[in-house]
Amino acid sequence: MWGITISNSVDTKILNKESEKVIGNNFINQAFYELQRVTWPSSMVVTKATILIIMIVVLITAYVGGLDFLFSKLIFQIKS
Repeated sequence: MWGITISNSVDTKILNKESEKVIGNNFINQAFYELQRVTWPSSMVVTKATILIIMIVVLITAYVGGLDFLFSKLIFQIKS
């Protein structure tokens, strides 16, 4: 699998487990390296984006709630 041929299956299993550990550690190191390269937003940008998202959620909730109220009143009027 990794360019090494071993006839004994026990040795192959041990080699594969050691290779998986190296690959796992390499992956973690690469992930930390990539996280260091990320340009993180400032706290002001995060705060403004959070406030904007909360406002949008409140507006959409009010809109859907208003539609629900109107349709329930309409259905109640038709049903009566």
